[in-house]
Amino acid sequence: MKSMSLEEDVYTEIFSALRHPIRRRILKTLESKPQTYTELLKSLGIETGLLNYHLENLGSLIGKREDGKYAISQFGSAALGLTRRIEEPSVEQREKVKLFGREFSKMIFAAIIIGILLITNVYSLYLYQSSKGWYGERFREYVVLSSERFEDVLYAVEAIVEEGSLDQGKIDRLHDRVEEASIKLATVSYLDNHHFDLWEETCESLELFEDLVEDLKFAYYKRAATEGNDTITLTSENLEKFSVLLDDLRSYHETVFPDSIIDEGNPWSAPNYLRMENAFKHLIRFKKDVARAWLVIPALELNLLPSPELQAHSMLVDSVGEKYYESSMELEGVQFNYWEPENWLTCVTFEYHIQVSNYRATREIDFYFDRFNKFIRSTGVPPKDNLMPFNVTQQEAIKTALDRVTRESVEIEAEIGYVKSSVNNVSVNRYVWSVSVYHTKKNASSGSSTWVLIDLHSGEIIDIALISWMSQS
Repeated sequence: MKSMSLEEDVYTEIFSALRHPIRRRILKTLESKPQTYTELLKSLGIETGLLNYHLENLGSLIGKREDGKYAISQFGSAALGLTRRIEEPSVEQREKVKLFGREFSKMIFAAIIIGILLITNVYSLYLYQSSKGWYGERFREYVVLSSERFEDVLYAVEAIVEEGSLDQGKIDRLHDRVEEASIKLATVSYLDNHHFDLWEETCESLELFEDLVEDLKFAYYKRAATEGNDTITLTSENLEKFSVLLDDLRSYHETVFPDSIIDEGNPWSAPNYLRMENAFKHLIRFKKDVARAWLVIPALELNLLPSPELQAHSMLVDSVGEKYYESSMELEGVQFNYWEPENWLTCVTFEYHIQVSNYRATREIDFYFDRFNKFIRSTGVPPKDNLMPFNVTQQEAIKTALDRVTRESVEIEAEIGYVKSSVNNVSVNRYVWSVSVYHTKKNASSGSSTWVLIDLHSGEIIDIALISWMSQS
């Protein structure tokens, strides 16, 4: 009797494990190779709560290795073989199906299987609904925890703004709070497929903020060691940067984690794309605030370098002269690189207003600086021998180009632009007439054009090149 009971337990475990298609998919996935929990999630495309439920119900058909990967057991392989015998019967089995030593006609066997599947699927649906309830509670729990950790970040920034100073305790507290909020939100991102992009973008924003705090921490220690003072008072300009950052961070928190989350439930339990769109707007502003706040660091380090705007203006005036700058150029704006601040942080852009006869154009001149206000590079700054007034008109440039181009012209474009080097690797580094003579329609899927570069003062051709393109389809 004991042997029969054990045999029944084995069969019960097999059929219990294999009655759900997701569990059969898990076995088939692990049969090819062992996988981590994350790899299984990606392979199956299901929710974490659902995966946990089915992994638990597979019992001894799978196991977890020392490296943390799930693998199919010998028992699981045998059970999977049984499903294949049912799903893919051999030629000899087409008329009859043998199971547990008895033969059944395919019609009767199919009816039995359909009946079992109907019953088990109803039961599985009940279990799934139960798991969804567990999953929903788990999701809400982490949303609430994330809200609390985000509030801790707000309090840490508020302490800096209210007291207008930095010390070791404030910086360490801010760093720890940002790190804790990142961890909680990373968990939320895996529990919410509907708003995954929002949570992922929030985590990236917090990572950017954490990078800033680490640089801030380094600058503080450097300044404190130099002055022997543990508390550093922020200037009104630098304090304003933290105030703006706090305002946008608070607006994001109010949008994503409203006060009603405690009493009325999780606002993200169902797709909420309007709220997500509003949250994204606050996130972009917050990222820009973080990038601007990096300008606090040079001041903390007692860096004597002027602001990027002043440095860029000085370099441009040195190149073209004060009078020429006032007549032909103006500051267009300052951009902060919040997506890859390690490459450059601040870009100061000027507009160069060009006029030759009835041709008018505006070209950008850019100066790039790192996170410590150090100059990196510039683009579009005209050399002193390449300034207006330019002698060659647009019509004259086109005529010069057509005199050299022997192929038929269908369309012609001519504009003044800053060219560093030509297609033929000729070093240019100046503003020139760039004339494109199209031999086919320029928006055609394939065709060719001749590119002619012409000096703005002498009218001489600097370089000429044939350019072809072909459709990729």
